[in-house]
Amino acid sequence: MAQEPAPAPVIVAEVFERTVQPQATYVAEILPNRRAVIGSAVDGRVETFQVDAGQPVQQGDTLATILSATIRIELAAAEAERDLRDAERKELENGSLPEEIALAKAQLAAAQAAAEYAKSRLSRAETLYQAQAGLSAEEYGAVRSQSLRAAAALDEARNQLQLVEDGPRAEKLAQAEARFRMQEQVVAGIEDRIRKYTLRAPFEGFVSREQTEVGAWLKQGDAVAEVIEIDPVEVVVNVPETAISHVRLEHECEIQVAALPGRRFVGTVASIVPQGDSQSRSFPVKIRVPNPTEDPQSRLMPGMLARVTLPTGPESTSLLVPKDGLNLAGDAATAMKVVGDKVVAVPVRKGAAFGELIQVTSVDPDALQAGDTIVVRGNERLRPGQAVAIRNTIDSAEFLPETKNPARTQP
Repeated sequence: MAQEPAPAPVIVAEVFERTVQPQATYVAEILPNRRAVIGSAVDGRVETFQVDAGQPVQQGDTLATILSATIRIELAAAEAERDLRDAERKELENGSLPEEIALAKAQLAAAQAAAEYAKSRLSRAETLYQAQAGLSAEEYGAVRSQSLRAAAALDEARNQLQLVEDGPRAEKLAQAEARFRMQEQVVAGIEDRIRKYTLRAPFEGFVSREQTEVGAWLKQGDAVAEVIEIDPVEVVVNVPETAISHVRLEHECEIQVAALPGRRFVGTVASIVPQGDSQSRSFPVKIRVPNPTEDPQSRLMPGMLARVTLPTGPESTSLLVPKDGLNLAGDAATAMKVVGDKVVAVPVRKGAAFGELIQVTSVDPDALQAGDTIVVRGNERLRPGQAVAIRNTIDSAEFLPETKNPARTQP
């Protein structure tokens, strides 16, 4: 009687069930999160240009300055005019000085004395003229005219004292205030123009392009430099219309970059552009990826090629097995299930891959279930019904892709 062959040594793993979502990897491009071309707001000659391409800048850093001597002279003149208007306004607000009031009272007293003297002379002149005592009509008229002038001067002195005591009218104060405010705006306008002669970085980032030099003449709108922000960066991927409905905002996805092998980057879907390409039938998806400066040699740079893994279908509860647990023959696949100390061939249909795991569906629904054991090492030489000796058991869950996104794999 022929001796049975010894059991084949194998390594096995357990079939387990998870809620998974099919995925696909797309080619993507890394772009800066923000890009700004800094242009001149005024005409003028470049006085200083303080940055080089590749240089880091902070928000508000000076990139270039334009000659501004002429406009600064205009500012000095406008400020002097403003100070003059302010002094005029304050003079009216403070009212009359005590000395001015005293002078007006003294002038009133003098006018009163002159009026009383003129009135007394007129009384004597009237007596003489009526008695025909040597006073002609012409002389009487002169005395009477002088008395009238003295009375008018007295009224003028009274009114002048009243004006001095009352101070300026409200309308005069309002006019002085308006002239001062108007000149303030003139000064503010010139100061705003002067600020335009200094070009500054609008945000923290890097100078990606120099577009002028010291001594160059700039016209309004001419470019001076380009500044980009690369922390975070923006990864743009075009997703086919068949899969775009499965991409969600805030979805966390994995990004691989050929230029940085071995590095793993995780980004978050920031926006889905609702306007697709009519030829490729794809929609741009923008993914924001943190890109700190801790290790400048391994940071993401705009222009690099990336690959992004995104969901392509709905979630479903499926069986997962290590890829090495399948024997492939064309489109057909077979898993060697351990039953007792022998193996049974179970035909399965392949699904989506998740790292080193693959989604499977048994052709016979009862032939393969969660908790079953399949061979993952040594299965390529096994025959159905052959005896096996388990040397080791692999934890299939260790092959799950590292991710914080519960939509991809859930226990």
